[in-house]
Amino acid sequence: MAGYLGYFKTYRQVRERFTWKGLKLDVLRYVRECPVCQQNKQEHTYPAGLLQPLPIPNRKWQCLYVDFITGLLKAQGRDWQQKAWVKWIYLYEYCYNTTHHISIQMTSFLALYGYEVPSFLDLLLSDSRVPSAGDLLQKSQDILKTLKENIAKAQNQQKQYADQKRTKHSFEVGDMVYLMLQLYC
Repeated sequence: MAGYLGYFKTYRQVRERFTWKGLKLDVLRYVRECPVCQQNKQEHTYPAGLLQPLPIPNRKWQCLYVDFITGLLKAQGRDWQQKAWVKWIYLYEYCYNTTHHISIQMTSFLALYGYEVPSFLDLLLSDSRVPSAGDLLQKSQDILKTLKENIAKAQNQQKQYADQKRTKHSFEVGDMVYLMLQLYC
């Protein structure tokens, strides 16, 4: 035989050449437990395990999550030089921090500082909307409460959506399982 393709085809090939009592069960067990088959078979099921959202922090800067940026573009055949993009980073930062984020239902600037960032027009006209210290502290507490509620709501929606395409699995200490490692690029 030149390999096998699952239970039925393996059983048919073995049955053509050999016979013994319990042949069907032996072939079924062999195919089910074969290390080569287990390591190379394609999965046709939803990913195992339900989504486990990250804990919601109780205060600002309690948790810090980092996304690493790799594979930056090359400029004119050379690696992207820091001086080529660093002069524009403040505009990206301003744009990101003043954009309404769906998960938290506010801008990240408001979430962190307790007030909306003054617009360029406000700065030009010297019309400051910066609140007093007492107002800022109260508003900061209110924003933190709202943030936690909004994040919990967003996590719940994301979990419900993700779990539709996942299956619940549980394992006991000592269970033997094969892990399929996949590089994400």
